[in-house]
Amino acid sequence: MEERGTGLGFLHEKIKPNIVTVSADKLFNWSRLSSLWMLFFGIACCGIEGMAAGAPRLDFDRYGIIPRATPRQADFIVVAGPVVKKMVPVLKVLWAQMPEPKYAISMGSCAITGGWSRDSYNVVRGAHKVIPIDVHVPGCHPRPEGLLYGILLLQEKIRQESYTKYNPKLALNGNGNSPGKSPIIVPEDVTIDQIVDKAESME
Repeated sequence: MEERGTGLGFLHEKIKPNIVTVSADKLFNWSRLSSLWMLFFGIACCGIEGMAAGAPRLDFDRYGIIPRATPRQADFIVVAGPVVKKMVPVLKVLWAQMPEPKYAISMGSCAITGGWSRDSYNVVRGAHKVIPIDVHVPGCHPRPEGLLYGILLLQEKIRQESYTKYNPKLALNGNGNSPGKSPIIVPEDVTIDQIVDKAESME
């Protein structure tokens, strides 16, 4: 029986590093960033802000962001709220079930550092200690605009990646094709105008 690895199948076998790969990367990256399926792991009050981001005022759908209730079809996960030690195995299982390439967003002070309860015996000081994080959305509470802006920054990151050269082993440090690169940090107090400008600049 043929031995199969953790790669991306026919892409690694059929597409070699040549001039065609550049065009293929642009096509695949455009299709991926234009249809991101989101797994929302809303733990505490930050989850309400995430729900507001999907409401009519900001409306995830117009940016191609579709919420999914299962990790098996999700492109990225949003961790919103403090991660306690009891949740660590669950979060690891969800992350393991997501297909490659996959990404993670840490939303709110509690998800980034543990927040106001960081000194508690049962709170993990940041989701990055459990799974690799690509984008941090700071604030307590973070604004819905901040989450949407963070997803736009994630789309920008996907646009710059090489899908055909994606290495799942490098993804273990949360940076896909860019090992050693720090996560993206969203500025606080993001406005609607900034979101519109960012979306228009990516067209």
